[in-house]
Amino acid sequence: MSAIVDDKQSCLIETEVGDIGHQLEQLMETMKNDEQQTTNANIGAEVFRLLNKLESFELHLTVLKSTKIGIVLNKLRKCLANNANEEEARLMTIQLIRKWKTIATDEFLCEKSLNKSSRKRTTSSSVAIEPDNDHRNSSSPHMSAARRNRTVSSDEDGRESGNVLFL
Repeated sequence: MSAIVDDKQSCLIETEVGDIGHQLEQLMETMKNDEQQTTNANIGAEVFRLLNKLESFELHLTVLKSTKIGIVLNKLRKCLANNANEEEARLMTIQLIRKWKTIATDEFLCEKSLNKSSRKRTTSSSVAIEPDNDHRNSSSPHMSAARRNRTVSSDEDGRESGNVLFL
């Protein structure tokens, strides 16, 4: 039951983060197109509000990848660099990007180590491999005992890993 709740919550967060990303992109377009600095104060307050909302979420690698919010924030950072009035928002953007890079790196390394450990726990099943009948046979002096008794490694789902183990 909790897995279903977590999936729903993750989906809601992903949707909300995606919406915030779209809003930030629209605000950046408005900032670029706006020659006058009169409306930028309102835009700056809205950017800061959205950044605070993003900071309140606990994001995971899957959400960061699917929403591409890091790319949006990096563009926002560059856009805010041109505006001296928005230094606080720019610093918050940098802080979020660094936080998400750390999360992404940690989750990637954790996932990579899990994949390595699952490969080590693969089961080995013996598969009889028949030699070709054209010019080789099992009694040939050129065929080693290791070649006659090959085993193929397979994972828990029964898929062959491509590694051939010799006995």
